Amino acid sequence: MNDRPRAPELQAGFAWLNTDRPLRFGHELQGQVVLLDFWTYCCINCMHVLPDLAYLEEKYRDQPFQVIGVHSAKFTNEGQRQTVRAAVGRYEIAHPVIIDENMRLWGEYAVRSWPTLVLVSADRRIAGAVAGEGNREALDGAIAAALEEGRAQGTLAAGPLRIARERSVRAATGLAFPGKVLADPAGGRLFIADSNHNRIVVATLPDRDGRSRLVRTVGGFKPPPGARALGGNPVRGRHRESLDPRRGSRARRGEHRRGNGCPGLRPLRGARPARNKS
Repeated sequence: MNDRPRAPELQAGFAWLNTDRPLRFGHELQGQVVLLDFWTYCCINCMHVLPDLAYLEEKYRDQPFQVIGVHSAKFTNEGQRQTVRAAVGRYEIAHPVIIDENMRLWGEYAVRSWPTLVLVSADRRIAGAVAGEGNREALDGAIAAALEEGRAQGTLAAGPLRIARERSVRAATGLAFPGKVLADPAGGRLFIADSNHNRIVVATLPDRDGRSRLVRTVGGFKPPPGARALGGNPVRGRHRESLDPRRGSRARRGEHRRGNGCPGLRPLRGARPARNKS
């Protein structure tokens, strides 16, 4: 007898992003191994998990495996659809995201902290859960085991889901979430941190009509520690964790909490104990 709890259904009536249709365990997700990522976009620890999710999505892209973000807002303004959509674009999240209205899914899955990842096997049973960051290896092993189990039991789908992703419209300026601007009056130059393109845009200072001319772009800009900008001022820009699947997330593993762990859900084998962040 299978004593693992059955995964509560995802709400088709909730707002969905990055998908052309709602995804339900009783329909589209049948036979899929699903990793639910409970997050909120103002949680730095949730951002640290994104490189791990990107790595897993890339590794299992040809397998019946699907990551779904469950955005359970900590504050009221974080739950607005337009702000969540902006965060999905800013952090280059490729998987579908459901907006958890009134934290209903949070309660049904007995989640207590951000981020929490819940793995659902091909038979819709909850294989385990882990809170916090730094658990790429544990998640990787659990996903591989769930795929093998589903294959052996005959419950695994033949292949991955085919989902039409949401595409953002390129801004007229050609910039993507610019972070900081530094003016150089002496040199007549303007430096713009084009954050999501990982580059610095160098332009002329605006003329009387507000127009600026592109001078050049500097790609892959990464100032060494203690680097100084023009005039002796430190370079300040929005730090952005790389989403390159070849890179892991940081070692820090604190998380925002609303309690302690996930009661009733077995932890994933090899997962690290989560630590509260002060």
